[in-house]
Amino acid sequence: MTLQEQVKKIRDGVRESMPKATMQVFTESISRIKADKLKETALQVGDKIQDYPLTDIEGNKVELSKFIHSDYLILNFYRGGWCPYCNLELREYERLQNNFKEQGINIIAISPETPESAYQTIDKNTLSYPVLTDTDAQFMKKIGIVFQLDIDSKREFVNFGIDFTNINGNENFELPVPAVYVINRDMEVVFVHFEEDYMTRLEPTELLEKLKNKKMIAQSKKTLKQAIENVIQAGTTFEIEQLEQVYHENLKVIMVDQNGLNGILDKQSVKNMFQAKRDNGDSPLNDWAEFNHIQANGDLGHVIVTRKVNLTGVEQRFVFNIDLVRNGEGWLVTREVVVAQSEG
Repeated sequence: MTLQEQVKKIRDGVRESMPKATMQVFTESISRIKADKLKETALQVGDKIQDYPLTDIEGNKVELSKFIHSDYLILNFYRGGWCPYCNLELREYERLQNNFKEQGINIIAISPETPESAYQTIDKNTLSYPVLTDTDAQFMKKIGIVFQLDIDSKREFVNFGIDFTNINGNENFELPVPAVYVINRDMEVVFVHFEEDYMTRLEPTELLEKLKNKKMIAQSKKTLKQAIENVIQAGTTFEIEQLEQVYHENLKVIMVDQNGLNGILDKQSVKNMFQAKRDNGDSPLNDWAEFNHIQANGDLGHVIVTRKVNLTGVEQRFVFNIDLVRNGEGWLVTREVVVAQSEG
């Protein structure tokens, strides 16, 4: 049973058994959270998360950065072990923990509940990944995912026997929205799932697939850049044999200058040009390059790079728009549009 199916089962049961007036209180609370636009003001993809000390179940302060051991770290912000939806989610991440680890992804869970309460959460859910306390929700406030319970909600929680003064160790009555943040080694946010409705959760298997794809794209960009660096190296030193390996058989190089189209070369013509430079004993070309854009889309790649080289008898600045196709573990250049830039 997926997490979504488990959550739906509990949600349907709650709606059937909970008094309508109580359900209305919690529904209105969710609406107020949405109206406060926390989702818009919280940290977003591309933002950096600042390092911050969290507390483990033994009461030790541990910096967030200490948990970054691999490509990605999932920060699962949960309301508390008293929340049945949170417990389902925590257990599902535990079930899939090895699947995440295989992809270089680690998991931690963070809540405002005390270390003693967090220990109980670990124990009843049989969790093996770190479960941490954010004292007084200070870290979560920096991220922007904290709200304060309204009077009616506080009353209903008291009726349920939930004592936040004891659970969270303060009288702030603050909770996080159920949110999942994923950060990379640089503590940059690469994924956010923010849900004001505590009865709705992200499916962990979906997150796993998203991060798998993100890793594949990142790896593809890395190999794309390496492929272009190989082309630059081979062209700079006139290594015809290496160019043979990196250029596609149907290569087209389109030369454009200030007056428009200046010529179209095929693979053999490009090789002949560099062969002539080598035969003439020309000095190696300038190897300076600035990567402006790298994009991978399945088996296709596109790179824009700026270079300053002597292709036409004088050193000049060019912008190379390069298309590539995947070839096994590497890439082959299929087309280059080389645009001469005015020095003025």
